[in-house]
Amino acid sequence: MYEYTMIEDMDEWEESIKSAEHVIVDFFATWCGPCKMLENQIKKAVEKYPNLKVFKVDIDEADEITDHFEVENLPTVFYFKNGEKTTMFMGSKYNLFHSKIDELMAK
Repeated sequence: MYEYTMIEDMDEWEESIKSAEHVIVDFFATWCGPCKMLENQIKKAVEKYPNLKVFKVDIDEADEITDHFEVENLPTVFYFKNGEKTTMFMGSKYNLFHSKIDELMAK
């Protein structure tokens, strides 16, 4: 299993996304089937890129963050480089998820 940290409010958000050079934030719900399937893809990405830092936001527990970023589809992943959002991923096209990770890590 890979390591991740939950983000529960906006105070934690800013600190979290700036905590490493390469960060992804996975917006998920415990009831979301595609979100559960994305877990394996995140694990593969972390195995390939050990310096990739993963944060998770449970949309049912962190309304403030979910509403602020207008997350309406699951799974949704935001990609950050040095605290700046570079791109995002929604859905279950895992080859696209991995290509965006590769782009993030190459920058």
